[in-house]
Amino acid sequence: MAAEWLVKDDPILRRAAAVWAAHRRVSQRAAKQPVLAALRDRDAEVRDEALTHLTPDSLDDELTEWVRAASDGAVGWRCMQCGRDNVPEAQACEQCHTTGPELRRHIDELLDG
Repeated sequence: MAAEWLVKDDPILRRAAAVWAAHRRVSQRAAKQPVLAALRDRDAEVRDEALTHLTPDSLDDELTEWVRAASDGAVGWRCMQCGRDNVPEAQACEQCHTTGPELRRHIDELLDG
């Protein structure tokens, strides 16, 4: 299911898939491929959802490297509140001011946790 949703155009659907894939990785040691896909998604909020639902003990060496790289590259994000597409540099939605993804903080918390 997650693998199918992660290739859809809708970033909200991909965010749900990222949560589901990360949860399955944590709770059942499920396949990491959907998590890897979420960590390199074209929407920073999708990446952030995966990061916030993983735990340090769910990471192997490959996942750790992908977690470290999750903030690399300029990736925009769609606001869940109003649907606006925001530029990568935006820390809050340019329309409704909802807080944006905090990739660097969540990476640090996951790896230092």
